[in-house]
Amino acid sequence: MHFATIAAVSALTGQTFALGINCRGSGLCGRAGGDLVGVKAIVDGIQPRDRNYGSGQHIACAGNLCAFFQNSASGTADRVSGLLQQLYDHSCEVCGSVPTNGNNVNAGELTVNYVANPGCEGAC
Repeated sequence: MHFATIAAVSALTGQTFALGINCRGSGLCGRAGGDLVGVKAIVDGIQPRDRNYGSGQHIACAGNLCAFFQNSASGTADRVSGLLQQLYDHSCEVCGSVPTNGNNVNAGELTVNYVANPGCEGAC
């Protein structure tokens, strides 16, 4: 009986860490000066479409709202557009993250979030 309780708690705890697509972000998201639709429009205009972005590299910024890969993820501008569409389809309006490998953002994610010093405006 005790083992079954521990196993059930362990299973639930594991699911907590496997955070999938979500609209979470900094408490400053509402003050970022941009939105998800604006960031996607910038990314959709990036040429060439096979331009590659690495983990932590800003892809596009609208005000202080930037899109970037995290947790060792990387991809092309074309892939970023598709991932941003998934955030939009999930009803995200400003900030959010979408897994790039499975359904766990800890295994790689594209994030749109408030950034204090974006370093670029538009395509980065």
